[in-house]
Amino acid sequence: MAIGNVKDFQIRSIGGVSVAILPMNWEMGLLVALEDKDNYLLSLGVLRKIYYNTGKAVISIPKSFNNEGLIDHIRLGMIKVNNNYEEVEKTLYISKIESLLFSQNILRK
Repeated sequence: MAIGNVKDFQIRSIGGVSVAILPMNWEMGLLVALEDKDNYLLSLGVLRKIYYNTGKAVISIPKSFNNEGLIDHIRLGMIKVNNNYEEVEKTLYISKIESLLFSQNILRK
C-alpha cells in the first residue's frame, strides 16, 4: 500500500507488483472493530489518524470501554463517519485492498 496525491483509490502495477494507492487521510472517520485474539468484537471505534512512521493509530472509542488490554487486532470497516458520527461515505475499496493482500500472501484467512 502507498499513500499518494490521488483523488480516489487506485491499483497500479509497479515492477510487476500490484500496489494499492490510497488518497491522503483516507483513514479519517473510518469505522473499525476492535477484536480479541479469537476475532470476538470487543468494541467499535472510529479511526482518526495512522502514524505510518511509528505504526500507531488514533482511534476514538466509547468512554465505557475498559478492555484495552484484550485488543489483539483492528478490523477495518467500510463506512466513514463525520465528527457527529453520521455516515458520510461507504469505502468499498477496503475489500479490494484485502483481496490484493490475500493474493500476495500478506494476509491470511
